[in-house]
Amino acid sequence: MRSLRSPDPIWLRRAAELKHVPAQFELGRQGLAQTDDPLRLAESVRLIARAARKGHAPACYTLSACYARGLALEVDPARAWAWLTLAAERGDARAEVKLPELEARLQEDGMVRARAMLGYLRPLLPPVKG
Repeated sequence: MRSLRSPDPIWLRRAAELKHVPAQFELGRQGLAQTDDPLRLAESVRLIARAARKGHAPACYTLSACYARGLALEVDPARAWAWLTLAAERGDARAEVKLPELEARLQEDGMVRARAMLGYLRPLLPPVKG
């Protein structure tokens, strides 16, 4: 089986076009490194968001970081917290470590909005297995 970190970008792009979730994430992740190209950055975040909406834990974590840092998206700590929580629920250990740190930065009204965002997003994703 071909590695998703394959040097063959044609294969990776084709797999992503065929809605292969890990390929969408990997193609997006690779594109985040090219922050000097705003169009490439925006497309990368879109690919990561697609994978996150399918419940891909590393994509949920990375999308959270995009919202936290404002990478091709408006900075939104509440959305960052919601996506980080979804990543943690899906077993992403990095998310479990970062969650208390982000919670501490959100004010009480920010946590209210973050919990509302989580309540909106959670039913849109596939259920957590296990």
